[in-house]
Amino acid sequence: MDNTSDGNSWFKFKVGDMVQEKYMIIPPDRTCWTGIVVYITRDHYRFVYDVDDKTLEDMVGICWMQTGEVEELPGTVIKLLHRPEKNKK
Repeated sequence: MDNTSDGNSWFKFKVGDMVQEKYMIIPPDRTCWTGIVVYITRDHYRFVYDVDDKTLEDMVGICWMQTGEVEELPGTVIKLLHRPEKNKK
């Protein structure tokens, strides 16, 4: 699996990841939102309708910093900004 989310439909997000909307879903009257992944439902949604494609996408719950609201989006319409590193002990 690719280690970046930009351009890779099947990237696996993790709770705690900092993400942004991809340009395709940003309304023309506002700027891009940034949020934190708060939950993930794995293999829940099919966003790409290819007859030969049997892959399901993750549905990602994102708490937007701009509003404080949680929104569910398919993983293909968000991109990873930052993944917190595990604490080294």
